[in-house]
Amino acid sequence: MIIDFTSFHPMIVGLIVLGAVYLAYKFILTDPRRKHMPPMVPGPPIINHSFIHLETEFPWRLAKWAQDYGEIYRTKSGATDFIWLSSPKAVKEVIDRKSAIYSSRQPQPMALGAASGGKRMTFMPKGKQWRTLRAILHRVFSQCNKADDSS
Repeated sequence: MIIDFTSFHPMIVGLIVLGAVYLAYKFILTDPRRKHMPPMVPGPPIINHSFIHLETEFPWRLAKWAQDYGEIYRTKSGATDFIWLSSPKAVKEVIDRKSAIYSSRQPQPMALGAASGGKRMTFMPKGKQWRTLRAILHRVFSQCNKADDSS
């Protein structure tokens, strides 16, 4: 059965297209992993805050955003998220209490995968393999230090 869309009223076609755009945005363009992140300062689509970050009065804009969105907020430049901390209390919150979420490395497929075969600790994101290697290195170097101290 073939549907002839020319016989539909233009408003119905518009509603169908609007619904399809909303569903594409909801299920394809939004990332459910970002729901734990701080509130985002609204900006223009696609370029986001790229040119705002380059303005000379940007520090004053940061102070205003801190008043509007709280001590911890987020901006975006291209595909990179920036988390802004505007008080010592916010820094302590993120560094001490939420370090598991925010302190890992950015994915570096060329440095970690292609150049080092996934074996270099320097380029690894924090995770189970990184913690295992760190524990091994810590034991090796602490034994070396003990041997140097006793001689």
